[in-house]
Amino acid sequence: MAMLVLDRDGRYLDASPAALDLIGVGLDELRALPPNALTPEEEVRDADGLEEAWIESREPDLYGHGTLRRPDGRRVAVAFAVSPKSDGTFVALLRPDDRQPGVPRLYTAGEALAAWRAAERRLEVVTPGTEEYADLAGEIESFRNAYHGAFDRRLGRSER
Repeated sequence: MAMLVLDRDGRYLDASPAALDLIGVGLDELRALPPNALTPEEEVRDADGLEEAWIESREPDLYGHGTLRRPDGRRVAVAFAVSPKSDGTFVALLRPDDRQPGVPRLYTAGEALAAWRAAERRLEVVTPGTEEYADLAGEIESFRNAYHGAFDRRLGRSER
């Protein structure tokens, strides 16, 4: 899984090799990018007030699906989990997602867990082998990976 470290203002401080490959830049080029350079403008607008809602939720982690806008202009759909660190920075775990770019969805930890469990309940009544079944199974896997990835990171465990 790709990992980015950001400061409170959204500046890019560090990244794993997987993140640099996903973004298509080197570390120095990443650090030179302005805040939100990797987020499409429409998603930045949609996130207005997100930080306040996140703080009010009193849940440490944020999960979701969004779009990564690479410096070369290519858009990549990603699933992500963002967690605060004790030093005031944030860690974002990213992985390519099979959703269409441009359809952001955001969840707090509690919402992600509830959505994961709800998708599991829906899967029980869907016919295996259908497109709906495959979509639900992918959704479950996405929630599971984001939730556990952020949880493991918070405990200092390596990636799954």
